[in-house]
Amino acid sequence: MENIITVKLKQTYMIKEIEMIIEDKVNTIAIIKDYRIPTNNGVISKSDMHSYKKKVMDEATEYLVDSLVSSNQDYPENESSLVTFKLNCVVLTREDYNKLIKNYNE
Repeated sequence: MENIITVKLKQTYMIKEIEMIIEDKVNTIAIIKDYRIPTNNGVISKSDMHSYKKKVMDEATEYLVDSLVSSNQDYPENESSLVTFKLNCVVLTREDYNKLIKNYNE
């Protein structure tokens, strides 16, 4: 059975690890872009809106590509190679992130 000092030390270590991750490893993505989008009688099509949202997302996350997406190229065959791309990350909305920080600091 763990004694209270050991448990407190583990909790303190966990808190320090969480602090390190939050301070050093969290990537902030914030962007505001204005586009003039064509309408049909004042209505923007869903596909156009989705395309512009993807465009904003691509522009906002471009700097993260190399650090978040890894790739592995197989041996070339017949002038092509199979390449496996991996992306493994967690995404939080700003609202959820703020709740996490608030709860952490209490």
